[in-house]
Amino acid sequence: MGIIILSVVGIFFLRDSSVTGNTVIDGDSQDITLSYSSWNYALSDNTVNAGEPVTITVDTSTVKGCYKSVSIPQLGISKYVREGDNQITFTPTKPGVYTIRCSMGMATTKLTVV
Repeated sequence: MGIIILSVVGIFFLRDSSVTGNTVIDGDSQDITLSYSSWNYALSDNTVNAGEPVTITVDTSTVKGCYKSVSIPQLGISKYVREGDNQITFTPTKPGVYTIRCSMGMATTKLTVV
């Protein structure tokens, strides 16, 4: 069992750090910060506007281990962040409540798109 867990965790640490999903390259964006506090993810702002780019900057001083593998499953976004490569930029197109979680689902938070 330990070998399986180590293999799964290793895959997340060794995979490409590029973002997959609905990404944008440039333009003005809604900037928010994702950190880790009180045993969970925390966002500096939980609400963004649909149709406008969003940039989530992950605070790598608080986000450690598997929590660096950040995903928004409903948007098809997944990225392993590290210092110097800790931003996730995308444009949400539909209003709703989206879950941001780590690869193992241990840390989560909600992002509301209006």
